[in-house]
Amino acid sequence: MSRAVGVAAIIWSVTALASRLLGLVRESVIGRTLGQSSQADAYWASFVIPDFLNYLLASGLLSIVFIPLFQKHLTAARKTGSEDEAWRSFSALFTVVGGIIITATVGLWFATPAIVRSVFGELAPADQALVVVLTRIVLPAQIFHVLGGLMSATLQARDKHVLPAMAPIVYVSGIIVGGLVFQSAKGFAWGVLIGAALGPFGLVLVGTIRSGMRFRPRLRHPDVRTWLVRSLPVMLGASVIVVDDWIVKHYAAGMGEGSIARLQYGRTLMKVPMGIFGMAAGLAAFPSLSRLFTEGKHAEARAMLTQSLRAMWVLAFATQAALTVAGTEIATVIWGTTRFTHAQHVEIGLYTAVFCLGLWAWSGALLFARGFYAQGRTWPPTLIGTLAAAGVLTIIPGILVVYFVRNHIAKGFALGRT
Repeated sequence: MSRAVGVAAIIWSVTALASRLLGLVRESVIGRTLGQSSQADAYWASFVIPDFLNYLLASGLLSIVFIPLFQKHLTAARKTGSEDEAWRSFSALFTVVGGIIITATVGLWFATPAIVRSVFGELAPADQALVVVLTRIVLPAQIFHVLGGLMSATLQARDKHVLPAMAPIVYVSGIIVGGLVFQSAKGFAWGVLIGAALGPFGLVLVGTIRSGMRFRPRLRHPDVRTWLVRSLPVMLGASVIVVDDWIVKHYAAGMGEGSIARLQYGRTLMKVPMGIFGMAAGLAAFPSLSRLFTEGKHAEARAMLTQSLRAMWVLAFATQAALTVAGTEIATVIWGTTRFTHAQHVEIGLYTAVFCLGLWAWSGALLFARGFYAQGRTWPPTLIGTLAAAGVLTIIPGILVVYFVRNHIAKGFALGRT
């Protein structure tokens, strides 16, 4: 068991590191191409609706809920010699979830203009129109993320982690290529759609077919109800967390051109270690945690979770300190000086430091939640997510105060010199 976890941890850690480093390359390309222009603001704003849909259906956690269900059938298959029931469960859930995500995508596609006007009313009409266009390009990508997450669960349940771990790398590469080829916000948006089709969906589909996938459209199976019951709190919790992104971008829209982009760049720097430490550790440990709890070995499962948390927190606090001290310098290296002034790099560094105050909590929540999901208990992580979102509501006013105070101080010095 420990060997399987170790191998999975290496796979997810290496690919998570590669994905996050490639993510920094993506941010560098976006920053050096779009800078802090209105196009950059529109591009980042275009993810609000798609991300909410993604979190609402918990595509990032879809595999977490389905893995124990699929593993249960695989365990029974060792006795019966047939995996038919496992694939019937998969087929029913794939059909139901596929119908929901496609219907929701179509509905939101038509509702996009009204939602954009509501959330980003501070933007100029031309910028709002661009946000609508970009959102409608990015929105269908969520279909590939959601259905790909379900197929990924069948692979992880078999301890086949390579292709699921490689999928984000293909996805990010698609965004980079799209931006470099078209040199515009639309190019990056098309890269999002194509990258999602090739990576989170296409790559995982190949692996699932090779593992013996047998899909037959069907609407009924007991696991569909079980999945819905267990997923509901996950969906609510994930949706509450993503609301902080809405709040940040809503307030930033009224802070001048480029504000949404600079806040996004600061958050991106914080997300790099969060993905490497929290997400990789959680994804690597979850299949084994699920098996240990299923077999009644609760003490071993808790010991594994505790050990992983301790190691992750040491790395998280060290990285938090480094990013707080060197955020400005890192931003300068990544985004260059062509489209950003030194003062704007300082601002990005300031936002990074503020976001990093919660790095240990975000990383720990990603790992800690897996211990509950492995037991089929999905409500406790929802409460954690709600508290995290409440914490964001206290941090954002602080960011705004610091922003305006810094601006007034700078203006005071300028007037003093004159």
